[in-house]
Amino acid sequence: MKERILFALFTVLLIFNFPSISKAQVLRPKLMYCGDSDRVGADLYLGTGQFNEVSGCVPDANTQALLVTVIDSTIIGNGAAWLAYLEAGGVIISSIYVTNEIYLEIFGEFYPDTVEFGECKNNAMPSLKLSTGAPFWVANPGLTETPVNATGCGSDNAVIAAGESQVTALGGLLDINGVDTGVVSFAVRYQGLGVFWLLEADWLGNKPDFTVVSKNFMGALIANGADVPSFIFEDGFEEQQLESETPGL
Repeated sequence: MKERILFALFTVLLIFNFPSISKAQVLRPKLMYCGDSDRVGADLYLGTGQFNEVSGCVPDANTQALLVTVIDSTIIGNGAAWLAYLEAGGVIISSIYVTNEIYLEIFGEFYPDTVEFGECKNNAMPSLKLSTGAPFWVANPGLTETPVNATGCGSDNAVIAAGESQVTALGGLLDINGVDTGVVSFAVRYQGLGVFWLLEADWLGNKPDFTVVSKNFMGALIANGADVPSFIFEDGFEEQQLESETPGL
């Protein structure tokens, strides 16, 4: 009996120390955009409920996720605050041409931008899954790859993934023949109780090509990698109409 109790306690501790695979999370009420985004609310994410959406670059204890769309003088010097936020369970999501600058701010390692890849259709979900045994893909089996003619665009994260042992490549790019190009558009670094999603995609744009899968994908990222409700992948699912407050956007 004693051994069973200890095993149960170990299991509970394991779940709560790896929030990216826990389905029973209490989400924080605020979603923060560091920079402008033409896509917010239910046009950007589904499956996680609704948030009070605000503008800012310094997340607090009530911030579920920080979505960064700009790198300029307003964010210089925020690295320490962002690292503390991650350590305490925060979520940071990058966008087109800002991932390497965020990485430099937080971790002090510089990687240059690359030639732009992709079709610039705004979709966040990659066209190729990498590291399919990773917790994120295991927890979200209903996320299907974006067609190669509808991908988002950005810089290649392959050099970061290759140069940083803490970074795992999770998504890439297929060419029109379905061949892996070697591009890494989506990667992850777990830090403390939180997670930095290295996402090179123009999800902040307002093109009509943005798919429901990309919305579900963004919802899963915002929820720290947890499985979004299974009903959103059932046949006949209609997009949820979520009310969203967006002061300052």
